[in-house]
Amino acid sequence: MREIKFRAWNTLCNPPKMIDWNDIISFGDLAEDLRKMITHKNYPFIYMQYTGVKDKNEVEIYEGDIVRDSDFDGSDIGKIVYDGGSFYSLRPDNYIVPLNDAEVTYEVIGNIYENPELLKEMK
Repeated sequence: MREIKFRAWNTLCNPPKMIDWNDIISFGDLAEDLRKMITHKNYPFIYMQYTGVKDKNEVEIYEGDIVRDSDFDGSDIGKIVYDGGSFYSLRPDNYIVPLNDAEVTYEVIGNIYENPELLKEMK
């Protein structure tokens, strides 16, 4: 069974910063935070779910991470997305690679909030 946890991009901080799971649960009522996230447009936390997968360096992979995924064709940069009940690496050509593809090795190289410049490399 996959461990369910999140991290959050905190837009209240100046500069904004990533908050890990232990800090999130210490804030208090996670259920209330999630309800606010869904119902309020200006909610200051952007939650990203843990995929249940670790990269080649044992780094946990979260939704919103930017990964280098290597397979038999070479190496590409992809963004981790959640769609249709599964997590994928979305490559620049809109090709999707299932995160559980046994033929692909992933390495987290950043995330869409702290390293937006990596998204330019995807184009």
